[in-house]
Amino acid sequence: MPKGYFKNTNKPINGMLGKKHSKETKERMGLVKKGIKPKNWDSIQGMRKGIKLTIEERQKISDATKLAMRSPKIRLKISKANFGRKHPHTKETKRKIGLANSIALKGHKVTEETKRKLSLALKGKKMNPEVGRKISKRRMERKQRLGYINSPETREKIRIKRLNQIFPTKDTSIEIKVQNALKEKGIDFEKHKVLLNRYQVDIFIEPNIAIEADGDYWHNRKGVKERDRIKTTELVNNGFVVYRFWEHEINESPQKCIDKLFK
Repeated sequence: MPKGYFKNTNKPINGMLGKKHSKETKERMGLVKKGIKPKNWDSIQGMRKGIKLTIEERQKISDATKLAMRSPKIRLKISKANFGRKHPHTKETKRKIGLANSIALKGHKVTEETKRKLSLALKGKKMNPEVGRKISKRRMERKQRLGYINSPETREKIRIKRLNQIFPTKDTSIEIKVQNALKEKGIDFEKHKVLLNRYQVDIFIEPNIAIEADGDYWHNRKGVKERDRIKTTELVNNGFVVYRFWEHEINESPQKCIDKLFK
Protein backbone atom coordinates (compact mmCIF):
# COMPACT_ATOMS: atom_id res chain seq x y z
CA MET A 1 0.00 0.00 0.00
CA PRO A 2 1.52 3.38 -0.98
CA LYS A 3 2.09 6.10 1.61
CA GLY A 4 -0.85 8.38 2.30
CA TYR A 5 -3.55 5.68 2.15
CA PHE A 6 -5.44 3.82 4.86
CA LYS A 7 -4.34 0.22 5.37
CA ASN A 8 -6.19 -2.41 3.29
CA THR A 9 -8.14 0.29 1.42
CA ASN A 10 -7.63 2.49 -1.60
CA LYS A 11 -8.93 5.54 0.26
CA PRO A 12 -6.39 8.34 0.80
CA ILE A 13 -5.88 9.71 4.32
CA ASN A 14 -5.93 13.21 2.91
CA GLY A 15 -9.01 13.86 0.76
CA MET A 16 -7.02 16.42 -1.23
CA LEU A 17 -4.23 13.98 -2.06
CA GLY A 18 -3.28 14.50 -5.71
CA LYS A 19 -5.69 17.45 -6.03
CA LYS A 20 -5.09 21.20 -6.07
CA HIS A 21 -7.15 24.05 -4.64
CA SER A 22 -8.50 26.51 -7.18
CA LYS A 23 -7.26 30.08 -7.16
CA GLU A 24 -10.64 31.24 -5.82
CA THR A 25 -10.52 28.71 -2.95
CA LYS A 26 -6.98 29.78 -2.02
CA GLU A 27 -8.11 33.43 -1.91
CA ARG A 28 -11.02 32.52 0.38
CA MET A 29 -8.73 30.53 2.68
CA GLY A 30 -6.32 33.47 2.77
CA LEU A 31 -9.12 35.86 3.78
CA VAL A 32 -10.24 33.54 6.60
CA LYS A 33 -6.67 33.36 7.94
CA LYS A 34 -6.55 37.16 7.97
CA GLY A 35 -9.79 37.25 9.96
CA ILE A 36 -11.96 38.36 7.03
CA LYS A 37 -15.10 36.22 6.83
CA PRO A 38 -16.41 35.26 3.38
CA LYS A 39 -20.03 36.05 2.37
CA ASN A 40 -21.21 32.47 2.98
CA TRP A 41 -19.50 32.22 6.39
CA ASP A 42 -22.75 31.95 8.37
CA SER A 43 -24.10 29.17 6.15
CA ILE A 44 -20.80 27.27 6.43
CA GLN A 45 -20.84 27.56 10.22
CA GLY A 46 -24.52 26.55 10.28
CA MET A 47 -23.70 23.36 8.42
CA ARG A 48 -21.17 22.35 11.09
CA LYS A 49 -23.07 23.69 14.09
CA GLY A 50 -23.73 20.98 16.65
CA ILE A 51 -21.73 18.39 14.68
CA LYS A 52 -18.98 16.70 16.68
CA LEU A 53 -16.15 14.83 15.06
CA THR A 54 -15.90 11.15 15.89
CA ILE A 55 -12.67 9.69 17.30
CA GLU A 56 -12.03 8.07 13.91
CA GLU A 57 -12.50 11.40 12.08
CA ARG A 58 -10.16 13.20 14.48
CA GLN A 59 -7.59 10.43 14.02
CA LYS A 60 -7.86 10.76 10.22
CA ILE A 61 -7.28 14.52 10.43
CA SER A 62 -4.35 13.98 12.79
CA ASP A 63 -2.78 11.38 10.47
CA ALA A 64 -3.26 13.62 7.43
CA THR A 65 -1.65 16.58 9.23
CA LYS A 66 1.32 14.51 10.39
CA LEU A 67 1.80 13.20 6.87
CA ALA A 68 1.64 16.67 5.36
CA MET A 69 4.08 18.10 7.92
CA ARG A 70 6.73 15.56 6.90
CA SER A 71 7.19 17.52 3.69
CA PRO A 72 9.92 20.21 3.96
CA LYS A 73 8.13 22.15 1.17
CA ILE A 74 4.88 22.36 3.15
CA ARG A 75 6.71 23.38 6.34
CA LEU A 76 8.53 26.11 4.42
CA LYS A 77 5.26 27.39 2.91
CA ILE A 78 3.62 27.55 6.34
CA SER A 79 6.66 29.31 7.79
CA LYS A 80 6.64 31.93 5.01
CA ALA A 81 2.88 32.42 5.28
CA ASN A 82 3.08 33.04 9.04
CA PHE A 83 6.22 35.20 8.96
CA GLY A 84 5.55 38.57 10.61
CA ARG A 85 1.91 37.70 11.32
CA LYS A 86 0.58 38.31 14.80
CA HIS A 87 -0.82 35.26 16.53
CA PRO A 88 -4.60 35.16 15.99
CA HIS A 89 -5.35 33.43 19.31
CA THR A 90 -7.01 35.37 22.12
CA LYS A 91 -5.40 35.55 25.56
CA GLU A 92 -7.90 32.98 26.85
CA THR A 93 -7.11 30.58 23.99
CA LYS A 94 -3.36 31.01 24.58
CA ARG A 95 -3.91 30.26 28.28
CA LYS A 96 -5.81 27.07 27.43
CA ILE A 97 -3.13 25.97 24.95
CA GLY A 98 -0.41 26.63 27.53
CA LEU A 99 -2.31 24.66 30.18
CA ALA A 100 -2.90 21.75 27.79
CA ASN A 101 0.80 21.70 26.82
CA SER A 102 1.92 21.77 30.44
CA ILE A 103 -0.33 18.78 31.26
CA ALA A 104 0.79 16.88 28.14
CA LEU A 105 4.48 17.50 28.89
CA LYS A 106 4.28 16.83 32.64
CA GLY A 107 7.01 14.40 33.58
CA HIS A 108 8.38 14.46 30.04
CA LYS A 109 12.14 14.97 29.84
CA VAL A 110 13.71 16.67 26.84
CA THR A 111 16.45 14.52 25.33
CA GLU A 112 20.02 15.81 24.99
CA GLU A 113 19.65 15.59 21.20
CA THR A 114 16.57 17.85 21.30
CA LYS A 115 18.37 20.29 23.60
CA ARG A 116 21.28 20.42 21.15
CA LYS A 117 18.93 21.08 18.21
CA LEU A 118 17.15 23.87 20.13
CA SER A 119 20.50 25.40 21.06
CA LEU A 120 21.67 25.41 17.43
CA ALA A 121 18.35 26.81 16.20
CA LEU A 122 18.51 29.72 18.68
CA LYS A 123 22.21 30.43 18.20
CA GLY A 124 22.81 34.00 17.07
CA LYS A 125 19.13 34.95 17.36
CA LYS A 126 18.05 37.87 19.54
CA MET A 127 15.06 37.56 21.82
CA ASN A 128 12.03 39.64 20.93
CA PRO A 129 12.00 42.60 23.41
CA GLU A 130 8.30 42.00 24.12
CA VAL A 131 8.98 38.34 24.98
CA GLY A 132 11.89 39.45 27.21
CA ARG A 133 9.61 41.85 29.10
CA LYS A 134 6.99 39.13 29.61
CA ILE A 135 9.58 36.67 30.96
CA SER A 136 10.99 39.33 33.30
CA LYS A 137 7.50 40.20 34.55
CA ARG A 138 6.67 36.55 35.27
CA ARG A 139 9.97 36.06 37.10
CA MET A 140 9.26 39.08 39.31
CA GLU A 141 5.71 37.86 40.00
CA ARG A 142 7.13 34.47 40.99
CA LYS A 143 9.65 36.14 43.29
CA GLN A 144 6.92 38.20 44.99
CA ARG A 145 4.70 35.13 45.38
CA LEU A 146 7.31 32.57 46.52
CA GLY A 147 10.18 34.73 47.72
CA TYR A 148 12.56 33.38 45.05
CA ILE A 149 12.80 33.04 41.25
CA ASN A 150 14.46 29.62 41.12
CA SER A 151 13.92 27.00 43.82
CA PRO A 152 16.97 25.75 45.80
CA GLU A 153 16.81 22.49 43.80
CA THR A 154 16.83 24.39 40.49
CA ARG A 155 19.70 26.63 41.62
CA GLU A 156 21.73 23.53 42.54
CA LYS A 157 21.05 22.00 39.10
CA ILE A 158 22.14 25.24 37.40
CA ARG A 159 25.30 25.36 39.52
CA ILE A 160 26.27 21.79 38.58
CA LYS A 161 25.61 22.46 34.88
CA ARG A 162 27.75 25.60 34.96
CA LEU A 163 30.70 23.72 36.41
CA ASN A 164 31.27 22.26 32.94
CA GLN A 165 31.14 25.69 31.28
CA ILE A 166 34.03 28.10 30.98
CA PHE A 167 33.49 31.69 32.14
CA PRO A 168 34.47 33.78 30.29
CA THR A 169 34.24 31.68 27.12
CA LYS A 170 37.75 32.80 26.07
CA ASP A 171 40.90 33.00 28.19
CA THR A 172 41.62 36.54 29.35
CA SER A 173 44.81 38.30 28.30
CA ILE A 174 46.35 37.94 31.78
CA GLU A 175 45.46 34.22 31.92
CA ILE A 176 47.25 33.74 28.58
CA LYS A 177 50.34 35.55 29.90
CA VAL A 178 50.52 33.25 32.94
CA GLN A 179 49.99 30.19 30.73
CA ASN A 180 52.82 31.27 28.39
CA ALA A 181 55.14 31.84 31.36
CA LEU A 182 54.41 28.31 32.62
CA LYS A 183 55.03 26.86 29.15
CA GLU A 184 58.42 28.61 28.97
CA LYS A 185 59.41 26.86 32.20
CA GLY A 186 58.09 23.52 30.92
CA ILE A 187 55.42 23.25 33.61
CA ASP A 188 52.33 21.19 32.76
CA PHE A 189 49.01 22.70 33.78
CA GLU A 190 45.27 22.38 33.24
CA LYS A 191 42.93 25.28 32.42
CA HIS A 192 39.60 25.94 34.17
CA LYS A 193 39.67 22.82 36.32
CA VAL A 194 36.76 22.19 38.70
CA LEU A 195 37.79 21.53 42.31
CA LEU A 196 35.64 20.18 45.17
CA ASN A 197 32.84 19.81 42.61
CA ARG A 198 32.16 23.49 43.25
CA TYR A 199 34.93 25.88 42.21
CA GLN A 200 36.51 26.47 38.82
CA VAL A 201 40.08 27.79 38.96
CA ASP A 202 41.88 29.59 36.12
CA ILE A 203 44.97 27.31 36.17
CA PHE A 204 45.70 24.10 38.05
CA ILE A 205 49.08 22.38 38.52
CA GLU A 206 49.26 18.86 39.91
CA PRO A 207 49.06 17.84 42.66
CA ASN A 208 47.40 20.76 44.48
CA ILE A 209 48.38 24.21 43.14
CA ALA A 210 45.58 26.57 42.02
CA ILE A 211 46.34 29.87 40.26
CA GLU A 212 43.85 32.71 39.88
CA ALA A 213 44.47 35.68 37.57
CA ASP A 214 42.35 38.51 39.01
CA GLY A 215 41.41 41.60 37.01
CA ASP A 216 42.11 44.83 38.91
CA TYR A 217 38.61 46.25 38.40
CA TRP A 218 36.27 43.28 38.69
CA HIS A 219 37.97 41.43 41.53
CA ASN A 220 38.21 44.66 43.57
CA ARG A 221 34.43 44.94 43.79
CA LYS A 222 33.07 44.38 47.29
CA GLY A 223 30.83 41.39 46.54
CA VAL A 224 33.41 39.73 44.29
CA LYS A 225 36.19 40.16 46.86
CA GLU A 226 34.08 38.40 49.48
CA ARG A 227 33.26 35.57 47.08
CA ASP A 228 36.97 35.17 46.23
CA ARG A 229 37.85 35.09 49.94
CA ILE A 230 35.32 32.29 50.63
CA LYS A 231 36.57 30.34 47.59
CA THR A 232 40.22 30.63 48.65
CA THR A 233 39.45 29.67 52.27
CA GLU A 234 37.53 26.52 51.25
CA LEU A 235 40.24 25.42 48.82
CA VAL A 236 43.02 25.95 51.38
CA ASN A 237 41.04 24.09 54.07
CA ASN A 238 40.82 21.14 51.68
CA GLY A 239 44.58 20.92 51.07
CA PHE A 240 45.04 23.14 47.99
CA VAL A 241 47.66 25.89 47.69
CA VAL A 242 46.08 28.99 46.13
CA TYR A 243 48.01 31.79 44.42
CA ARG A 244 46.15 34.94 43.43
CA PHE A 245 47.92 37.34 41.09
CA TRP A 246 46.57 40.82 40.30
CA GLU A 247 46.29 42.07 36.73
CA HIS A 248 48.94 44.79 37.26
CA GLU A 249 51.38 42.21 38.73
CA ILE A 250 50.98 39.91 35.73
CA ASN A 251 51.30 42.75 33.23
CA GLU A 252 54.46 43.97 34.97
CA SER A 253 56.16 40.55 34.96
CA PRO A 254 54.38 37.18 34.59
CA GLN A 255 57.74 35.44 35.23
CA LYS A 256 58.01 36.99 38.69
CA CYS A 257 54.52 35.69 39.49
CA ILE A 258 55.49 32.15 38.44
CA ASP A 259 58.73 32.32 40.46
CA LYS A 260 56.63 32.78 43.64
CA LEU A 261 55.26 29.24 43.16
CA PHE A 262 58.64 27.70 43.88
CA LYS A 263 59.96 29.89 46.72
